[in-house]
Amino acid sequence: MMRNGEAKHIDFADLEGVIPTNPKLMPSNVDFILERRGQFLFGEFKRPEEQISGGQKILLEALSKKSGFKVFVATGWNEGTSLVIEQLTVIRSGTWMTEPCNLEGFKQRIRDWYAAVEAA
Repeated sequence: MMRNGEAKHIDFADLEGVIPTNPKLMPSNVDFILERRGQFLFGEFKRPEEQISGGQKILLEALSKKSGFKVFVATGWNEGTSLVIEQLTVIRSGTWMTEPCNLEGFKQRIRDWYAAVEAA
């Protein structure tokens, strides 16, 4: 777990065109994923100025339609070792719902997901 400094992303440029019939197919990195009792909470973080690529949007929407998956997209960043959250988007069955959210609200949404899994 990286606690200090900025996490470095892998550059997948060398994989571009690896599937000749689908040359735009590229890997997407995972910012976080939680698993409990076969249920998954998948999360992506974006800084306020960052955009989600078309391929990543397809991936997140597809995951949100799968049984056992919940998808979060948090607008946030690290300030030193502190996590800052501005808003949270929940993707359910391909539908994007965005709301203002801070760190405590984000933690509560994770707790809510966990409680729902435990109650099922």
